[in-house]
Amino acid sequence: MANSHDWNIHSVCLFWIFTLLSSDSHGKRTQTYYMEGLDCGDSKHIGGATVYSNYRKNSNSVYSHNIECQVTFKAENDDWRLMLRIIELDIPDRSTSGICNDALYVYDESSIYTRAMEEAGGNAGLCGNILPPTLYSTGQYLTVHFRTNSEGPSGRGFKFIITAFSEDYLKYETCGSQFQCDNKWCVDLDLVCDNIDHCGDYSDETGDGRAKCRQQDNGLLSRFLSLGVTASIAITVGSIVIVIACIVALVCCCRKTLCKKRPDSGVTTTATTVVANGSAPAPNNVQGPRTGGPFSNHGYTHQGYYPMQPVYPTPHGSVYSAYAKEQYVPQGSTYSSHQSHQSHQRSYTPTSSKSGKSNRSNNSTSVTYSQGTEKVSLPVNL
Repeated sequence: MANSHDWNIHSVCLFWIFTLLSSDSHGKRTQTYYMEGLDCGDSKHIGGATVYSNYRKNSNSVYSHNIECQVTFKAENDDWRLMLRIIELDIPDRSTSGICNDALYVYDESSIYTRAMEEAGGNAGLCGNILPPTLYSTGQYLTVHFRTNSEGPSGRGFKFIITAFSEDYLKYETCGSQFQCDNKWCVDLDLVCDNIDHCGDYSDETGDGRAKCRQQDNGLLSRFLSLGVTASIAITVGSIVIVIACIVALVCCCRKTLCKKRPDSGVTTTATTVVANGSAPAPNNVQGPRTGGPFSNHGYTHQGYYPMQPVYPTPHGSVYSAYAKEQYVPQGSTYSSHQSHQSHQRSYTPTSSKSGKSNRSNNSTSVTYSQGTEKVSLPVNL
């Protein structure tokens, strides 16, 4: 099973696919453009669009002076045409002889280097407030040019709707997967019921007939379905896949967290006791006794440790071993092992301290001898 990181990558990829599908679907829906600002000089691939002469902040907004803007519109399919309907026109700046000082020009080509359409005033352009008839392109392109001078009155400008359509019904008596208008034009199905008349006879916005638009239904489901078939399917499938991916990633993370071994916090310590006069008890982790090493004359059970047997000279010439059970007295010594007087008995009390340096162990042992009131302490390194 892939880990959570892989699932996150998959989720991001699916999200981008969903976004592209949604963008493609949204590109077929009605767009809004302005004949000023960033849209000028651009080419727009459209299914349907609403175009304004200027940004309208309120009902009294008017267009500016010194505007020089052209936009080329292209139908989304090669064999489709464009239909342009001007629904608002207010360009008041014209001379007394009727020549337009501010004008709107429409060209049946992809550029302005041709004669303007006669239905749109020809090379004189459109001005005033008289609406022209619906304009149809002969091919895939229409170019619109808006020009204003540096003085004179300004008006509200214009608003027009431009729609890509096909004549498939006239040829095949069907629009296929597209929407069939009552006037026999075929338009994109995603343009239906968006409150904009793309057919020109309002048949794509009616509550009866083929459109079946419910004008008063503004609920969430209605808005979701109004996105179009492609967008609705993409949103639904993408949402399901992303939710499943998130659930699987969450389960994997939880299993990793719960099944992870907890670190052992116990600390085991082993104490080592050095006994000066005999063997030490065997530690718990050593199986069986261990015999003494080559430098020891007694059994020592501490694993890996073989202390040497120290020999200590006494102030009176005798030799005493800290690990020997009996005292060794050389001949001629005034301290004989056969002497039994209490004043000549020696007692010792070994004390030990332990220190460590790097990887070696240094043991210090101090042996104290007493005779009456006399005490002698000798430090010994083990």
